[in-house]
Amino acid sequence: MSNPCSEKDLINYSKSKVIEYLRMEAIAPGENRFRLWVKVNKIDKEFLLITFHKKEARIWVSLDRATAHFRKTYHYAGRLYIDL
Repeated sequence: MSNPCSEKDLINYSKSKVIEYLRMEAIAPGENRFRLWVKVNKIDKEFLLITFHKKEARIWVSLDRATAHFRKTYHYAGRLYIDL
């Protein structure tokens, strides 16, 4: 997996206010399963959010729950792109 980002990293990026945007990407067309990419200022690539234990991409099945999680856990209320 290239360019991983842990939830701890994401929280630190958010506290430091260096997140340019978050991007939710549908895993497959027509599927309600999404993974999260993080774009940090001044770095020319996106980071894929991974789980702590399995080291696999973090998957969401509800955009409502995902955005609520971003606000509550990461304290992020910036730009969010959704690729369906």
